[in-house]
Amino acid sequence: MQRARPLCRQVSREASSSLPAVGHSGGILLGAKEDTFEVEDMDRGEFFVSMLLTHRRSNLRWEVIIVYGPADHSRSPAFLEELKAKVERCSTLVVVAGDFNLIRSHEDKSSHNVDIPRMRMFNDCIADLALREITRVGARFTWTNNRVDLVRSVLDRVLVSVDWEVAFPLCSLHAITRVGSDHVPLLLSTGGVHHHG
Repeated sequence: MQRARPLCRQVSREASSSLPAVGHSGGILLGAKEDTFEVEDMDRGEFFVSMLLTHRRSNLRWEVIIVYGPADHSRSPAFLEELKAKVERCSTLVVVAGDFNLIRSHEDKSSHNVDIPRMRMFNDCIADLALREITRVGARFTWTNNRVDLVRSVLDRVLVSVDWEVAFPLCSLHAITRVGSDHVPLLLSTGGVHHHG
């Protein structure tokens, strides 16, 4: 696994890390405002970039992992193994978000062409990591093939550790207007920090 340092840039008090696009597959860009977050560490693998962040006001630490799962499903097991290894190394609250290029159920796809063993493999990975999916509002599907023979799927999602969800019980995930892309952008709001009394 390579460290993201060579790909890090600081631009006007922002830290960023990226993975370049490969062929037609888009890359990943992850950024954080340094006046809001202290960026403690950055990491990257074949299918993810991540930042270990501390929120300056609340002092809460969490790792944000942005993924881009392979469209070539013969590589899905390697993607999920890398994701599992990364999340298992995390010792803080965790957010995993991005284009997984995998569906979880029949309802996640507009056509009936689904791979049940692949869905099971994805759901087993999520369960093994004890992650929870944040419910999305605003769009039924997050991706379209933009063809005459239209296929739509839920490929983009946000998964969080249980302790992250406890810290942010008012969090929300909104699908926002898709412009010029085959994916719907997702906006995660923490809803503020829950203080235990």
